[in-house]
Amino acid sequence: MCKVADKSYRELCEALLGQEAYKVSELTAQKLYRLEDTDELKAYGLDEQEAKVFLCGVELGKRAFTETKAEEKRHCCDPQDLAEFMMPKLRYLNHEEFWVIAADSKNRIIEARAILKGTLTNCYVHPREIFKYAIMYEKCCFNICST
Repeated sequence: MCKVADKSYRELCEALLGQEAYKVSELTAQKLYRLEDTDELKAYGLDEQEAKVFLCGVELGKRAFTETKAEEKRHCCDPQDLAEFMMPKLRYLNHEEFWVIAADSKNRIIEARAILKGTLTNCYVHPREIFKYAIMYEKCCFNICST
């Protein structure tokens, strides 16, 4: 019996894409997280179909990690708790985002929503955007977070 968890990163890439995947195993976690289209993987020797399969696997991993971390931490008592909750969502973004995190009266997170996506270095948000969200959805309390 072979456990997938025991395989190296290179072995996992080869299992997904075959022997020609050795160049893909050079990608770091940050580069993997930022991959968005198949053209970026052509430099690593993958054809269109192999790149699609690989990107689907990466996307599934991102979603599973983000959802798992979000579900683990649904209660925020201090800024550190909020940072731990938001870090999986914001860690490897290559642009600025502004988030509003709604909570109930016991500081349990109800919802986290990106209200604005900015450029590489800027994210301009007007206070009315923040309060509009809080008032429209009748949130008891809310926190704001930016990358």
